[in-house]
Amino acid sequence: MRGRGRVYRPTSGHTGDKVAVWTLDFTIKDCRCGTCRDGRHRHATKLTVKRDAEDLLEQRRTDYLNGRYNAPPTPKTLRAYVEHHLAAKAKETDRYGQPITHQWLAAVKQHLTRAVEHFGSERLLGSITRADLLMWLSALARRFSGGAATSQLAVESVSARRGGRAHTDEPGDGFTAE
Repeated sequence: MRGRGRVYRPTSGHTGDKVAVWTLDFTIKDCRCGTCRDGRHRHATKLTVKRDAEDLLEQRRTDYLNGRYNAPPTPKTLRAYVEHHLAAKAKETDRYGQPITHQWLAAVKQHLTRAVEHFGSERLLGSITRADLLMWLSALARRFSGGAATSQLAVESVSARRGGRAHTDEPGDGFTAE
């Protein structure tokens, strides 16, 4: 990982032993986050598994290189993202401050479950392109008509916006930011 940063377990100042959680240390040349000095970033994690910390390091480096500072980690697979999206949706309220109804959540879950069935639960989000989404929409149009297809399209659109990525023809333009 030379040049990519490092993960390490810091030493406790009290006992002198290594602490259980991993810390990230990486440098971004010409960083514009406004909180670092010379592009160096150190972030404590709550992770106790080194491989998970290494994955988070790569994700944080990518986020900082793309101008997304202190963004929460995004799920990597479609199934994980659907679970993340449904959890966030359950916390939302309508414009009058009322919680989203259970019927609405069930409909959103049904729509996203169809997407998981189409793309596969272990499909990496970064591999879903605009062309894949257009094929998915044409498959929906063949399967449903009228309001059902429109409703499915609306759910997919909100999911893509929550991910924060504009639609292009490049890989990774589907559901979430990487």
